[in-house]
Amino acid sequence: MSNPCPLVIVFHGSKQTGEKMRQSCGYEFDRLADQYKFIVAYPNGYKNHWNDNRLQAPYEARQLNIDDKRFIQKLIDQQKPSIVFAVGYSNGGHFVFRLALEMTERFAACAAISANLPTDGNTDVRLTHQPIPMLIMNGTNDKINPYNGGEVSFWGFQSRGQVRSSWSTAQYFADQYGLHSLHVSSKYLTNNCQSTTWNDDGNKPKIVLLTIHKGGHVIPQPNYRAPRILGLTDTKFNGPKELWHFLQSQFEK
Repeated sequence: MSNPCPLVIVFHGSKQTGEKMRQSCGYEFDRLADQYKFIVAYPNGYKNHWNDNRLQAPYEARQLNIDDKRFIQKLIDQQKPSIVFAVGYSNGGHFVFRLALEMTERFAACAAISANLPTDGNTDVRLTHQPIPMLIMNGTNDKINPYNGGEVSFWGFQSRGQVRSSWSTAQYFADQYGLHSLHVSSKYLTNNCQSTTWNDDGNKPKIVLLTIHKGGHVIPQPNYRAPRILGLTDTKFNGPKELWHFLQSQFEK
């Protein structure tokens, strides 16, 4: 028997745990789950990493080719939710890209934070070219995952290879819907948060790029301030709440 509640799976970043991800989100997804009646899960990756979509990722989950997709499939089968969403931060965001492209049929919508798609020479994802609603939320001053594309690294160490720009990443997913420049609109949600959307004939947004101007490699929200070394946390913008509203919009009539 299926569970009538939606399931939101939230994936942690490198060297984190599911519990640390809860804290990094300021426990906002927990509050939203209570308010909107959905299930939220924070799974743990193998030795604190996910086997994401980047060939040059050096951690063991990638090098040992851990079957994280099967793990998530079993999690979904166990819960039997009415609908499934995936949200990920950093390494978790890159893993969400893999799920969105290789398990498209299992997810109603996805969201990635502090992550861009890898360049063609740095990916092994088997592209389905099936459209899926996607939200990307990146900071312009992210020193780890560069907003405008380039090498992902920890301040020059532990390279994860090259990634596309945030715009190119969003446009890739928009292309699967056939959405180009004529379908793009942009507005500011706060002084520092710019929302760019790709709409289809005035319908609900299919693809959203949230640009956090001056933001770092962090999850913007008011209840938890990330370590300063990761860059500026925009505490006036509730990132998890905005993510949920996007996900929710994809199944509401």
